[in-house]
Amino acid sequence: MANKNLWIIVSEGDNKANPGEDAITETLKQHSATVSKATWNVEASKDELATDVSKMLASNSSINYTVFKGGSHRYTWQYAYSIEGVRDWLFKQVKK
Repeated sequence: MANKNLWIIVSEGDNKANPGEDAITETLKQHSATVSKATWNVEASKDELATDVSKMLASNSSINYTVFKGGSHRYTWQYAYSIEGVRDWLFKQVKK
């Protein structure tokens, strides 16, 4: 997985997934993955989220790791697929 393009999204308040994703990304870094991590406010405007996406993609990391402020497990999925730039990135991925 360290050589794959991934976009990991989790909410701070997800007490199981958040620490788990932190551990996974640390392990992947030990196997040469590059990780760009940022905390986003999903209640930000569409333009602000587009800027967040652009900043993340500009890092050219193999793994994009976004943490939503607050929220819970369910909160993550209510917003993750509605961020246009993340969705566009996802559909551009191809199996190598």
